[in-house]
Amino acid sequence: SNPVLEAFGNAKTLRNNNSSRFGKFVELQFDRSGRISGAAVRTYLLERSRVCQISDPERNYHCFYLLCAAPPEVRKEKFKLGDPKSFHYLNQSKCYKLDGVDDTEEYLATGELWILLASVKRNRLVDKINNSIGQDPNSKTIIGVLDIYGFESFKTNSFEQFCINFTNEKLQQHFNQHVFKMEQEDYTKEEINWSYIEFVDNKDVLELIEKKPGGVIALLDEACLTRNICQKLYQTFKNSKRFTKPKLSRTSFAISHYAGEVTYQADLFLDKNKDYVVAEHQDLLIASSDTFVAGPSPSRRNIKCVKPNNVLKPAIFENVNVIQQLRCGGVLEAIRISCAGYPTKRTFYEFLNRFGVLAPEVLEGNYDDKVACRMLLDKIGLKGYELGKTKVFLRAGQMAELDARRAEVLGNAARKIQMQIRTYIAQKEFRALRGAAIVLQSNCRGKLACNLYEEMRRQAAAVKIEKSFRRHVARESYLRIRHSTIAVQTALRGMVARNEFRFRKQMKAATIIQARLRSHLAYSYYKKLQKAALASQCGWRSRLARKELRTLKMAARDTGALSEKTTLENVEELTWRLQLEKRQRTDLEEAKAQEYAKQQEALQAMRLQVEEANAAVIRERGCKESY
Repeated sequence: SNPVLEAFGNAKTLRNNNSSRFGKFVELQFDRSGRISGAAVRTYLLERSRVCQISDPERNYHCFYLLCAAPPEVRKEKFKLGDPKSFHYLNQSKCYKLDGVDDTEEYLATGELWILLASVKRNRLVDKINNSIGQDPNSKTIIGVLDIYGFESFKTNSFEQFCINFTNEKLQQHFNQHVFKMEQEDYTKEEINWSYIEFVDNKDVLELIEKKPGGVIALLDEACLTRNICQKLYQTFKNSKRFTKPKLSRTSFAISHYAGEVTYQADLFLDKNKDYVVAEHQDLLIASSDTFVAGPSPSRRNIKCVKPNNVLKPAIFENVNVIQQLRCGGVLEAIRISCAGYPTKRTFYEFLNRFGVLAPEVLEGNYDDKVACRMLLDKIGLKGYELGKTKVFLRAGQMAELDARRAEVLGNAARKIQMQIRTYIAQKEFRALRGAAIVLQSNCRGKLACNLYEEMRRQAAAVKIEKSFRRHVARESYLRIRHSTIAVQTALRGMVARNEFRFRKQMKAATIIQARLRSHLAYSYYKKLQKAALASQCGWRSRLARKELRTLKMAARDTGALSEKTTLENVEELTWRLQLEKRQRTDLEEAKAQEYAKQQEALQAMRLQVEEANAAVIRERGCKESY
């Protein structure tokens, strides 16, 4: 998952070509037997503003440059991408490539993942990585590794640098609490002879930032304008040694952190201060008496990352810079405590339970735990240890010496156990060989008897097989004859049934044809009557029209010119109607003739079908009678 997370969360800065711009918490999960059963990844503090705003010579997140460095056929045809210089989010800086890094090779190395991750958000990406790793919800113990980017001080420092530096201050206080305060308080509680070691405490810086009310964060949450927040900070912390007001800026302020002074530009602080977790809610959960709500209290280890040089090249160490980082992180004081103090401590019960094998007679005696621990250490000859009220404190290297002696004692005991086990195994093998020889002899004698029995059994089986074979041949012959007879009978019965069915089908067809023929004859007779009626009607109408025409002509002689004109018009109209009726009658006669011809053809076809059906019926009856 590291290449994918770094591609989406790492970028080039002034001091690091592959700087993490997010925090990562890796959780390793273990089962009851101590084996890894799953893992999970969580991310924090992603620098979201870098996506749309970068300064020269820094770069945006690696994933954008890897996409632009893809092969041409993938970049242009599939992603429709061009050169990084053509994108506003990338060309704000003139740095497009990293020394010693080939973006094309990096793209090809993670090519299978780009298909899956090209269009998902960062949280979706982390969820998919967790699903691919496989989480174990039933894990009993975990080891968590928190990896965040360290203290930052750039030319321009905004809200992101303020947050990460505040986080590093909290981690430094956590380191001081567990390495210096709690360790030395444990020595005092156990009444161990110890000279107190001074260390730089950053409590005042944390109070400056997170104090409620009156801290920087509290004032930031209350403010509405950038100029107002800066003026309020100047007034509130004007007497603080850790807070400084720049002379030439009204929207900047400086804080003296454990690693140095950093000047912050507060122009965008209010816009970026939107997503937060209420601290009171978190403190309430931690203070709960319910272990499920409060969560477990695991042991902690601190790992400090030291930057060897500022030129970003390997095998170069700047001693002054390295020593300054170690001193600011409190590593030198931690080493001094480790060398002068007692880095290893165990309760009396744990110590006796682990190292009691070095002096078994001490465990057999009825001694107090503290007295038993002292007697055991004196018998071993260990010097420089201290016994507190409830714990044994050992110098550096003494635990390793005790573990070596314990391993030697356990090794000798293991060798004795192995010797006894080997003796037992050898005796067991001898008894097994002797029993095997007896079994082999018995098997040989039994084999000879079995061979004789097998020969007799084979002879009896051969006789039985011959008898069964002869019976099988006779049965097969009988079955073949029986099957043939049944097949012939089935075929004959089927043929008779089909003939009967065909005869009944043809009789039904003949009946249907006769019914159709009678219907056609009746329809033809009706059409003839209809035609005769139409002809009679047309003749009678023509006669009436001629009679009326004569009447009109006679009346026209007696009337004037106007009446003659009207009469002529009526005559023309009647003439036109007569011609129209004649034309209609002619068309009707032609249609009737065509219909009659069609009916004659259909009738002829039906007669042929009837004749064929009768012939087929006669043939079927003849075949049936012959059978």
